[in-house]
Amino acid sequence: MSETVLVTGGSGFIGRHLVQRLLDDGQHVIVVSRRAAREIDPPLPAGAQVLQAGFEALAPADEPIAAVFHLAAAISFAAGDFAEVERVNVGGTRALLEWAQASGVADFVFCSTAATCTGPRPRLELADEHDVLPERMRNGAYGYPYSKWLAEAAVREAAPRFRRAVIANPSTVWGAGDRTFNAGYLLSLARKGVLFWAPPGGTSVVSVHDVVDGLIAAWRRGRSGERYLLSGDNLTYRELFGVVNATVSRPAPWLLLPRVLYRIGAPLLGSLEHVAARLGLPAGQINAQMLENLFSFRCYSNARARDELGFVPRRDARAMVEETWQFYLESGLLPDA
Repeated sequence: MSETVLVTGGSGFIGRHLVQRLLDDGQHVIVVSRRAAREIDPPLPAGAQVLQAGFEALAPADEPIAAVFHLAAAISFAAGDFAEVERVNVGGTRALLEWAQASGVADFVFCSTAATCTGPRPRLELADEHDVLPERMRNGAYGYPYSKWLAEAAVREAAPRFRRAVIANPSTVWGAGDRTFNAGYLLSLARKGVLFWAPPGGTSVVSVHDVVDGLIAAWRRGRSGERYLLSGDNLTYRELFGVVNATVSRPAPWLLLPRVLYRIGAPLLGSLEHVAARLGLPAGQINAQMLENLFSFRCYSNARARDELGFVPRRDARAMVEETWQFYLESGLLPDA
């Protein structure tokens, strides 16, 4: 039976895939957007209804809404942007929860980030949903993960007022449609031939298609008030950079950055721009969070999602990187090498 579902962030990377999947499943999908439908480029999937509004201040619903998928977020890793990030990600989530409750919405699915489930670790060990954002990262210097941590707390607090209020925590997402070059930025570096290096840390990657599967499963089968890590392959950066280079027919990284570089670089952060340029990184991208992440591990277990949601990632790192690469080739988004 068709249900009406409201999606925030529906014009974004994950959101577009989710909207298409919901439409394919026969749902009536309302996408909340600050832009009118004609201004969204590229257009949303055919059949999606656009509600032009800010998700923080929606008018009362004029039709029954079965579920809300909240994907919209402000993303910045600059400490100076925290006030705006907090306003959107925390205040906006609380306002949307209040609207959903007042509108009689039964289910609320919040898309957070795996980064709230642990801080950087010194070795490859898997964090799970019992792990938390460390105290030292609960401040504006870690604005994005901290704002998501606070928003998760708001969802858990509101959970008793819904049939199901669930939190999904994807790791680093790859796939077609990544127009912001989040994970895909590595492909542009590899294409230029400058990804000859790799830091000594590691990360977790997941396909956008598997994330959408997990979001739908969280809606249907998730336990209210709980969070679910949606992660796929856990890799060292050397392994991941090797996959990325192989995808664009480049040799594997031959330079493993020494850990001492982090110990030297962290206190000398302001003088590292020339190093960033030599490694192919854009100006302004070297910051404390980036350095910490590159020289440590953020890897995750998807056991809870597998056991309770039936979440089984169907695409390995090579397949998702290849899909992302083909998207960039076909869309013409890659800058000249």
